[in-house]
Amino acid sequence: MGDIANPALRTMIDCSAAGRAEREPVDALMARWMPQGCVGHVQVNDPNRRGPGQGDMDFGPILRVLRQMEAQGHFPGIIGVEPFDYVPDGPGCAARAIGYLRGIEQGLDAHG
Repeated sequence: MGDIANPALRTMIDCSAAGRAEREPVDALMARWMPQGCVGHVQVNDPNRRGPGQGDMDFGPILRVLRQMEAQGHFPGIIGVEPFDYVPDGPGCAARAIGYLRGIEQGLDAHG
């Protein structure tokens, strides 16, 4: 990123792809790369290609790091839900994802 010297050019973290391909947990990748200013947004999806809460990935640590990075000015707060397998259908998948993510956020609020 630094070689290009353009702050408008950033990459993203795709939780599904990173969860399948990377050796480090996704939250550790975020904590390492976001302070460098090279991450512009995050796509929350499970490695099984479904929405958050429909697989084995624990999004609690991911949302915790996202909050920390946003508070420190290292992340603009742009998060997208990007499933590829809409179960039971698009609206149902979206409802499940938002409910799941909001539940995690409430837990983070309650426990600091």
